[in-house]
Amino acid sequence: MNYLILIVALFFVVLYLYFLYSFWFGQQFYKEPKLRGTLRRNRAIIDDVKRTYSYFYPNKISSEANILFVLHGYHDTGKKIRKRLAYGFDKIAENENLVVVYPDGYKKSWNDCRKHAKYPAKLKKINDIKFLKEIENEISKYYKIRIKSIFLFGFSNGGQLANKICMETPNWIKGAAIVAANLPDKDSLDCKEKHIPVPIVLFNGTNDKTNPFKGGLVNVLNIKKLGFVKSAEETIAYWINLANIKNEFEKINIEPKNSKNNKTKIEKRVWKKDNKNYIVHYIVYCGGHTIPHKNLSSPRILGLTNHDINTTDEVWRFFKQV
Repeated sequence: MNYLILIVALFFVVLYLYFLYSFWFGQQFYKEPKLRGTLRRNRAIIDDVKRTYSYFYPNKISSEANILFVLHGYHDTGKKIRKRLAYGFDKIAENENLVVVYPDGYKKSWNDCRKHAKYPAKLKKINDIKFLKEIENEISKYYKIRIKSIFLFGFSNGGQLANKICMETPNWIKGAAIVAANLPDKDSLDCKEKHIPVPIVLFNGTNDKTNPFKGGLVNVLNIKKLGFVKSAEETIAYWINLANIKNEFEKINIEPKNSKNNKTKIEKRVWKKDNKNYIVHYIVYCGGHTIPHKNLSSPRILGLTNHDINTTDEVWRFFKQV
């Protein structure tokens, strides 16, 4: 009898731990929908280093197309960020003459602009920009198409790589979307800035513990300390000054239809240039180190996820008008 009680007790302990783990670390994913296109897998050798990537190529595409690079966070992959975004960019690509590329970071990391971010890619001095340009050339050559515009989407470490590309090779890209990745502060920055403006849309959670909204130490789950970043407002100010536009914005409060229970809400700020949205900032009040989505939540340990917008839709709406 005692043995049976012990077995039952262990079962409930394991069950409790499973639900606890799922709550804090679990990630919701959609089943991949039927898409009008093909997902391909490829590799490249860059400076004697093997690199891998996937890309979604829609069935209908013209001889002049755009490329969107989707850059995952640290310890992630292109395959996973595609799932985390619920295949949102692939759905958009079907109708928008767009090739969506999901590169894999070197040992799941990117060599960004933070001198104190001692990721494998940083330590090995990986040339990620060269890698992305090689992908562009390969797709253009293989499909015999001309690439009109390059766009970037980056989350966390991938957002920091997007920051680097915006600062070092701004003329290569048409626009960038950066989630949860403020610019490094002066003492942490090791990029060679070109000081050329880029149309940019940023997303920040005010309760982001990893990429602090008010700036300061980047602290990954109290384990990795990766130097210091500017505040979200200082990051926005940097791009406003480069664009030589007035710091006057239109404020739009997005109605919290789906996020009433978790207390998050979004304020959208828009700075215009030549009658177009040039800089846009989505401030997710009470949001964490997460990507807003109407139906999916990021792991709870990263903070709250807002459910009033689909980030992919907002990003493409911005890119389409720049």
